[in-house]
Parts: sequence; C-alpha cells; structure tokens
Amino acid sequence: MPEIELKLALPPKDLSKAHRILATGRGRHRAAQRKLTSTYYDTQGLDLRRRDLTLRVRREGRSFVQTVKAENLTGQDLTRRGEWEDKIDDERPDLSAPKSGRRLPSVVKPDQLRQIFSTVVQRSELTVRVTSGAEIDIAVDRGEIRANGGTEPISELELELRNGDPVALFDAALKILDHVPARLETRSKSARGYLMVEGDADPPVRRLPKIELDPKTSGDEALQLIGRHCMASLAANLPAALADCPEGVHQMRVAARRLRSILSVMKKMLPHDRYRWANDELRWLSDAAGPARNWDVIAERLVKQLSPSPIDLSALADRVERERRAAYKHMKAALQSPRFTRAVIGLARFFEAREWRNHPASEHAMRLDAPVEEIAPDLLDRALHQVRKRGRCLRQAGVEQRHRLRIALKKLRYSIDFLCSLYDEDKVGRYLRRLKRLQDEFGDGNDVRVAQRRLTTLGHQPQESDRAAGFVLGWHSERIAEKERALLRRFRRFKRLDPFW
Repeated sequence: MPEIELKLALPPKDLSKAHRILATGRGRHRAAQRKLTSTYYDTQGLDLRRRDLTLRVRREGRSFVQTVKAENLTGQDLTRRGEWEDKIDDERPDLSAPKSGRRLPSVVKPDQLRQIFSTVVQRSELTVRVTSGAEIDIAVDRGEIRANGGTEPISELELELRNGDPVALFDAALKILDHVPARLETRSKSARGYLMVEGDADPPVRRLPKIELDPKTSGDEALQLIGRHCMASLAANLPAALADCPEGVHQMRVAARRLRSILSVMKKMLPHDRYRWANDELRWLSDAAGPARNWDVIAERLVKQLSPSPIDLSALADRVERERRAAYKHMKAALQSPRFTRAVIGLARFFEAREWRNHPASEHAMRLDAPVEEIAPDLLDRALHQVRKRGRCLRQAGVEQRHRLRIALKKLRYSIDFLCSLYDEDKVGRYLRRLKRLQDEFGDGNDVRVAQRRLTTLGHQPQESDRAAGFVLGWHSERIAEKERALLRRFRRFKRLDPFW
C-alpha cells in the first residue's frame, strides 16, 4: 500500500525541540521508545537497487518484519511511495511472504540475496491528531547507517500520515521550520546506505516522467497533478545537485521552469496574489542553481567542444573551473538553507491543497472546473501567441527580444509536454521536433551571450586566459552567425504550421 510520509533532517540538538513542537495536538500520548536494527538485502549485482526497490528485515524485540519499498511508486509527489510488510520467522528474507515477497522481481532467487548494509536506530514515536482531524505518526530517529566498515549518522524526523488529508504533513513541516533550521531529506535510509556501498557513485538523476492526463479530468486536478510531478522531480534531484552532478542541477532547474511555464499560461485562471507568490518561489528555486548551471554549460559545451584547439585553452579551462566550483559552493549553501526547504514544502502544499481555489479570482477562474480537454487548446493558443509576438521582425531583433522569444519557445514546449497525452501522438511528435530544434538553436545563441557576459566581467586575468576566451567566444559567435539565415527560415516556417490542437 502507498506510504505517505515527509522527512526532515535536523541537527541532533534540535530533534527533541522539533518533536515537542508537534506533540501538542489532540490525542497526545507518551512517546514510545524502540531500538530498531534493520538489515538490507540485495544481490551481488544490486538488482533490486537498479529497480528502485529495497528489501529490509527489521528486528523488533523477538519479532522480525520484512519490508519491500518502492523508492517512488508513482512519481507523483514528495510524499507517496510503495511499502509492503510481513512478519517472518527469522532474519533471513522470505520471498514467499504474501505481501512483500510477491513485490520482488522473479529473477531474484533466495540464494542470491546477501546483506548489503544495516541501520541501528533509537526511535521515539508519537501519534498526534491535528486541527484538521488528520492523524500523524511522528518518529524521531537517532542512530547510524553501517556499510563497508564505515558509518554515517542518522538524525531525522519523519512524519507519516496515519489518516486524513496529506496537506497536514506539509503544515506540520512548516510549523517545525518556524522554530528549527530543518532541511528536507529526500533520501531514504536505504538510498543513503546504497551510496555508501557504491562508494564514489553519484546519487541517481530523476527526469520528469511523461504525464498522462485523463481528458475528462478537470483543469484544477490537472494542475495539481502537474505540480506534484514537478515538485517531486525537483526534490528528488537535490541529492545529485549537492553531489556536484551537473545533470542533477539541470533537472532541478527544468522542473522549476516547467512548472513556471504552465502557471504562466494559466495565469488568467488563477488568483493574482497566489500566482505571483508561486511564480516568485519557483523563480528563486531556479535562480539558486542558475550560476552553477551557466558555468557547467560554459565548461562543457563551449570550452571542451573546442578541444583539441589551435591555441592553448588550459588557462581558460582552469579559470572556468574555479568559477564553477565557487558557483557550486554558493548553490549548495542555498539548497541546504531553511529558505530552500520552506519554498519546496510551501509549493508542494500549494499544489496538494489546490490553494488557488480558496482565493477569489476573475470570472475566468471558473474555467478550471472544466475538463482539461476543453481548457488545453486555449492554454496552447496563449503560449503560441507569445511565440509569434516575440518573433516579430526577428531579423532586426536585438538580444533582449531574442531572449524573450527563447523563453516563449520554452513555455510552448513545456506546455505541450504536459498536455500532449490529450492529442494524437504522431501530430504532436512532428510539431515538437520542429519546436525543439528552434528552442535548441536559440538556446545555443543564448549560451554564447551568457558566456561572453560571464567571461568579460571577471576582472584582470592572465593574458593567455583572455586570449583563449576571445578565441572561444569568437569561434562560437561565428558558428552561430553562419546559421542565422537558416534559423530565420525555420522560424518563418514554424509560424506557418497548423497547430495540432
């Protein structure tokens, strides 16, 4: 069955304080204390890990409980994942267990399983009933993960919904953040254990899955579903970004920018103050990783693309790498700040609760009650209108207008990605191929302009570095200039395309 939970990492000295903040609801009882020793099993080739499954046997007194978890059952949001449990006879996994055993892939045999790592936790548990009527299990865990002869501390508070509205979890987390510098912990104990086992392996990068919309679902529910997916993708890539993984940084920004795009085309259907708040929060989340992403692009797409080069680029590469490391340092400080945690949890709550329904808006807001198949053409028309508007007189357009056109192309692309399941797959595919090519080419030009701005505002640098920067920027500028006529021609043809919707 789905497990609905939210987890926060806290300094050990603040665990008890956070626990007391929440232990004031109705139905309060004395906290139960338990020592939990868990052993995690997998094959030599980590077959379960590759399927996003974990197999755990936990000793509780004289009893043994086997649990199989899916790291993310649906990919929908921050709080839900699959969990199946059985009591078993001893510490060895039982693949015939009726609930958990049948969730394991048939290719995994009992004699292939071995102990991978373990956790030892002192847990304090309490169930409270909050003002909304929901019941929440609060678990404070202190302990450690043991793997490969090493240990890693555990200091976290877990909120699990026993019954009621999942919004209660976000409210409880925000209440803690009012008093304690907690941060969102998106990694399970098993995910942390596997990273210890795998050594230098980066945390996995999670790409936003395709969203399948029922044509009859309301626009209201469709926006909630899109919001859940995007916030889950953003949070799931936090560990990869903190591990200096460029693709993790990129996917975090993509999730935030895609969500801003769908909010933008729905802007007239939403209360102005709630739209502005959500858009500002998403912009902050995207901008927190912006400089790091810019230096990744400069390093990988512009400098390394010219290696080998007719001139020595080593001084420039070193200069870029220093700036990249500094940008990552600033980014990680932001991602580990209470500001980041509050933004992610606040936005997740916004979509889970569909907060826009609780604030008056214009008469257009009533359209969110209509089936999404009726709303979608209008949304896509708005996005396409912006592309055509920003693309007027493109031959004479300056840098700022081209930047706005690139953003409009992205918004159209992302809106189509969210709504494409409502339309014929072949027609969508043909349209998207042309749109993606335009987006890439305008993005290519923007990368060079960003690099020029970054590389020319660093102050005095060694002469060989300046000479190399000039060569790189000149080479890429010339390459883009050579493609200008073809780009203008493709954009004119794109504007004449009949929309598939």
